[in-house]
Amino acid sequence: MKNVREFMRKELEPLVDRIEQDGLGGIFGVRDHKDANAPKIMIAAHMDEVGFMVNPIYCNRFIKSKPIRWMESICCFCATIYIANS
Repeated sequence: MKNVREFMRKELEPLVDRIEQDGLGGIFGVRDHKDANAPKIMIAAHMDEVGFMVNPIYCNRFIKSKPIRWMESICCFCATIYIANS
């Protein structure tokens, strides 16, 4: 999840006054307002990565995979999946 967190931090930095991180690694972009009674708004998103073990890679660019952790199989149905080397 480090790559996702770094991406989100980079995208948030120009839009907020400060970025806070909780003990679980979640990040929060905070914009301060000069009026202490101004309405508070929260925009939230889930930050996660899904891990797969790929075996095999077929010559027609299809892959067969197994999830490394528990996940709903529907979460990747008809989704574009980017494969990154570490």
